[in-house]
Parts: sequence; structure tokens; C-alpha cells
Amino acid sequence: MAPLLPPLVRPEKLRDALAPGDERIRVFDSTVFLHRDVAGGPYRVESGRSAYEGAHIPGAAFADIPGELSDPDSPFSFTVPSADLFAAAIGRLGVGDGVHVVAYSQDGRGPMWATRLWWLLRYFGFDDTSVLDGGLPGWSAAGGPLASSESRYPEASFTARPAPRAASPPLRRQGDR
Repeated sequence: MAPLLPPLVRPEKLRDALAPGDERIRVFDSTVFLHRDVAGGPYRVESGRSAYEGAHIPGAAFADIPGELSDPDSPFSFTVPSADLFAAAIGRLGVGDGVHVVAYSQDGRGPMWATRLWWLLRYFGFDDTSVLDGGLPGWSAAGGPLASSESRYPEASFTARPAPRAASPPLRRQGDR
């Protein structure tokens, strides 16, 4: 079956897809902040949950990439978790067979964290995923509403299928060749 949405989805297309209340679409704010001391040194990683709590797409849940979607035993930030750990964590977020995930971040400088969630899902064999073009700033600029109340999806069963694969296709805007 063809995915519900393209890999890079325009805000207007997502708004239209959400309007009828399609239960198959799962939208996730995947914001992460990297802070660096003025004197230098390594970045300090901060979950974007507080930004999510301030404003997000109505119905969107929060995906904690540096927390529950990374290996907790690694000394390095953002280490890919084991298949079992990822399956359990993403399943608790409501991702499983028959749904389509749309990831976005609140940082208007780029989609780095949304593409990280997109990549993690694809790494574990889940291809029904998209990145929101422009993130939350693009959504707002297109007239999309905002919410501040936390949303959650019902838990789902996720089967991780990590496998060596060819490089993922590049993200492109609709109509680009």
C-alpha cells in the first residue's frame, strides 16, 4: 500500500490530511536543543519537551529523541538503541502497523531532529513516515493552529526490522524532480 503522505509533506497537505480526523496519522514534535557554553566545550543536550508544552500542532505528541529513543547505556548522546528498546519506546508512543508518522521540529533553522526521527523509523524498517516541510514555523506561517495541551496516542505494537539497506531516498518537496 502506498504511504498516506509523501516523505516531505507541505504544511497545507498535512492540515488537509488531519482535517477529517484520520486516526492513522501520528504527528510528533521531535525538538532537541543543543547548548554550547560561550567558553566552548561540548554541547549540552536538552530535550525540547518544554517547547512542545508551550506550543505544538494540535494532536501532536512528543518524541524524546535524546531520552527514550536513544541508547540509555551509551556514553554518547543519540546512540541508536537496540531494536527491542526502540520497538518498546516507539510502541508506547503509538507507532505500529497501519499508521503514518509525521515528524517536525520547532527550530526554524532546519529539520535536523525531525529527520533524525524519520531516519530512526526507517532504520528499524518503518517506511510510512514523513518530515513536515518548514517544521512548526512553516506550519504556523501556513495558518496552522497551535495547541499547548499534551497529546498522546494509544500504545501500539511496533516490530523493529533493522536490516542493511541501500541509502534512503533524498527528501524532496512535492513537485520537485
